[in-house]
Amino acid sequence: MPLILTSNEVNASDDYDWEDVTGVQYHYPNGYKNLIRSGERFVYYRGVRRAGNKRGIAEYFGTGLVGEVWRDERIPEDAPKERLAMVLWN
Repeated sequence: MPLILTSNEVNASDDYDWEDVTGVQYHYPNGYKNLIRSGERFVYYRGVRRAGNKRGIAEYFGTGLVGEVWRDERIPEDAPKERLAMVLWN
């Protein structure tokens, strides 16, 4: 079963502004680090939140393979919600 990666136009809070780039780079909480590996298949999912405080239809909109996985060096090691990043290939 492929991974499901959420990619929304807007975030629920500023705590999750992770500078993702669809098809290139994706950030996720440290708690998932043992579940996401290079070569894994994934599906992109977009929820109902849209820019401009609007709502849209939830949808699956793309697939790909996880590329290289690395720790985002911009996040301090002692940060409570350390982020990792990965390169994605579509």
